[in-house]
Amino acid sequence: MKFGIAAVAAVALVSGCGDSTAVESESERPVMFEPCDDIPDEAIAELGFDPATADRGVAGVDQWGWGICKWSGETHNIAISYAERSLESLRDTGNNTDIRHVGEPTPEAHTWRRLGEEEFICEVTWPNGTGAGQLTVYKRPGADGERMTENICDAAVGYAIALGDLLPRG
Repeated sequence: MKFGIAAVAAVALVSGCGDSTAVESESERPVMFEPCDDIPDEAIAELGFDPATADRGVAGVDQWGWGICKWSGETHNIAISYAERSLESLRDTGNNTDIRHVGEPTPEAHTWRRLGEEEFICEVTWPNGTGAGQLTVYKRPGADGERMTENICDAAVGYAIALGDLLPRG
């Protein structure tokens, strides 16, 4: 059925017939930033992560309204995402603690840790248009994670700054 609808829409646009302002269905609306596609492998490698470990979505499954990609490193992993939700709605869930205004990578950016996982997860989040960009550091449990000596929130902010204009901002 999707193919049929797409074919009709394509014919209408090519032939000049119909209204080109038609709105896509909510289930087919694209996310404006897809980290797995929009961030070059070289940039991920420069941060110390293996581009070959890119994992789109959550456990490989795309999430509606989100663009998510995760990469693995030796002591920790990162996830970069864009959500069609406000910074406030992501921050004020009741599952976040140690919320701090950090002003990087944008002046409105905040970090927080996940309640109950404060030692292992930190997110830096900033507004971007009607949504929010987010970079999350996941410290590995056990011996691998213990080798990570840098504060996970400092690491998250540092990666976001290093990626600069490759991240959605605005």
